[in-house]
Formats: sequence, structure tokens, C-alpha cells
Amino acid sequence: MTGIRDNTSAARFEMQTEWGLAILDYHDTLDAISLDHTEVPEGAAGKGVGARFVLGVLDDIRARGRKIIPRCPFVQRMLKLHPQYADLILS
Repeated sequence: MTGIRDNTSAARFEMQTEWGLAILDYHDTLDAISLDHTEVPEGAAGKGVGARFVLGVLDDIRARGRKIIPRCPFVQRMLKLHPQYADLILS
């Protein structure tokens, strides 16, 4: 796996894995980044790739000083499992 990249022209975060490209689609609002849909390559399912990817995206967003709107069910699950990211959620 390589690092996470913000592909602003496609409005998605990307991470190359040995199985292919993982993506997290988003749209940026004035108030926050709406995290809409996460996909990992089929071969990566169940290997923790999605969790590492989403947590890396959340770290990146935190470093930017931004908030999130977690619309993606997978992102919502990660937030429940990792409450240390709850401060990122736009209230």
C-alpha cells in the first residue's frame, strides 16, 4: 500500500493497494467535507485495508483543520469503532 492522495479533480481520496485502487468519494462544502462512498478492491475485502484507508483519510482531514459529514456507512462504522475521531464530525 502506498500513501493516500486527494484527487481533487475526481473529488475522491485514493490509495493504491496491491489489489488495486481504494477510493473514498467526497464533496467539499463550505462547512465540511462530506464523505459519501468508500470502495476497496475486491481482493482487499476483509484484510483491514478499508479501515486503514478511512482512518488515514480522517487523519488527513484533521491535519487540514476541517470537519466531516459522514454519509458513507463504512465511514460511520469506523467512527463508532474509533471515537477519537468524533471531534471531526460537523455538529
